[in-house]
Amino acid sequence: MRDKDDVRPLKRLIDTDSTGSVRSPGFELLKRQGVRFTGTPFTSDPRHDLLVVAEGAAVSGSPDPVFFKQVVDLAAQLPG
Repeated sequence: MRDKDDVRPLKRLIDTDSTGSVRSPGFELLKRQGVRFTGTPFTSDPRHDLLVVAEGAAVSGSPDPVFFKQVVDLAAQLPG
């Protein structure tokens, strides 16, 4: 973002359900293969003038929800 003050309004938008505001790399390919991004698990982490967004989607199986959330939270820490 140009300025750290721009991050909070973007975070509010990103954190609002059903905005469809995040598209991962390869989103269309994954969608054609039947992968659905439901917004859970999801996290957004503001850092000064940066907003890191992480969302998980299971390609197959049913991962443990607590573990899945921990993985997404960890992924949000990676760019830092």
